Amino acid sequence: MNLDTVKSNLEKKGYTVFIFDTEQDAVSYLKSTISGTDVGFGGSQTLTDLDLRHVLAENNKVIVPDFPEEGESFRSTADKCLDTEVFLLSANAVTEAGEIVNIDGTGNRLAGSLYGHKRVIYVIGENKIGGTLEEAIRRARNIAAPKNALGLYRRTPCAMAVVEELSRRFREQYQKDPEEDQLAWQDFLRDLSEEELNTHCYDCKSPGRICASLLVHWQKPSSAKAEVIILKGKAGF
Repeated sequence: MNLDTVKSNLEKKGYTVFIFDTEQDAVSYLKSTISGTDVGFGGSQTLTDLDLRHVLAENNKVIVPDFPEEGESFRSTADKCLDTEVFLLSANAVTEAGEIVNIDGTGNRLAGSLYGHKRVIYVIGENKIGGTLEEAIRRARNIAAPKNALGLYRRTPCAMAVVEELSRRFREQYQKDPEEDQLAWQDFLRDLSEEELNTHCYDCKSPGRICASLLVHWQKPSSAKAEVIILKGKAGF
């Protein structure tokens, strides 16, 4: 899979695209181009791994639903994200042709990518890119969603089917329980191949289900400037 081809295809669909060799290069770019404004986040392991909520908070008002301020809830914080000038998120998969696929439980991340912001920025690891639309949707449902469910300790069938075995392997590797080191647990999950993950979407009715809605961007929505930041190597789920 050629990243330059993907970049070209995304640009044809209206996106501004940058490819960075390192995470630090991407963080430096975002810090230099986002300043003096309000920034909303869609739930993203990639954004967390890059510590962007702290980096961008140095010069901006940052609103992150997964980390609500005292007296706020996930819902009230997510509502505020819909009114920010800038919205950051990742993607569960991107096809070689440049279609962006995201799957969501509450819908706030999908809503933020569609309308209401002057600038939308995707930060996407190379591990999520390539293949056809059918392969991208399959990745979103059967790899990204279960890894997110495991990372959030959701009691969904996709997670519960393998959490005991994966926790055992994690303890053998790190000599600690997953709950003792959330970052190490997330790194462990990120690096699992599909075969090592060994689970799939059960199309469940669980109240903790995180894949209620699926969104495909065939091209950039016309309402906002949208950028895609591609990180070489693995990032996020």
